[in-house]
Amino acid sequence: MSETPDATLRKVVVVEDDRATLDYIAGVAGSVVHTRVVATSQNKKDALRLIRQWHPDIVLCDLGLPDGSGIEIVKFAASLDIPCMVISILDDENTVLGAIEAGASGYLLKDQSPEKLQQAIADMLAGGSPVTPAIASYLLKQLNGAGPVGNDTAGESPLSKRETQVLDLAAQGYRSREVANMLSLSPHTVANHQRNAYRKLGVKNKSEAVAVAVKTGLIDL
Repeated sequence: MSETPDATLRKVVVVEDDRATLDYIAGVAGSVVHTRVVATSQNKKDALRLIRQWHPDIVLCDLGLPDGSGIEIVKFAASLDIPCMVISILDDENTVLGAIEAGASGYLLKDQSPEKLQQAIADMLAGGSPVTPAIASYLLKQLNGAGPVGNDTAGESPLSKRETQVLDLAAQGYRSREVANMLSLSPHTVANHQRNAYRKLGVKNKSEAVAVAVKTGLIDL
């Protein structure tokens, strides 16, 4: 399914193999103010094509697809700087952490009420990272076991001033190209600052970096 959206509306692509669930998620997503579901897919192959075609504002994605794992869709969306929220029945720790490490900006279980799902989608569009409470414990456990961040001695930040600025703007929901414009940097330079920040914080993606930076007081939200 695809359609031509109003240019002022935020675009959503939904990927889910079960037709009834797909229609439900798409219906809830379409009810969010100033939002339009521009395409839906029940398999990985079509989903990758549609994401490339539409370059949506967010992707809502299941993990269990008939022709492959939704993790590949999460990685592809992340490579295009498109936030992706996993909506799945899978709640084991390895799957959750695997999705976050692949670049997922949020993770919900499929037992959400329409109201909670609608709010989560709205939060995602506003730059948030919605996570089902049952999933949050996994992430907190991962962070709490991560050990000290960087070489933070005598209260000094392990990040440079520019790395902190880039991470702070990312935490506010700005995309890489927007951060580049705001700081008068090239997208390549912004990407380098992000990679350096991830390395220093011992994390693998933006969601983990923001969580660690907020927890350790490197940035404020």
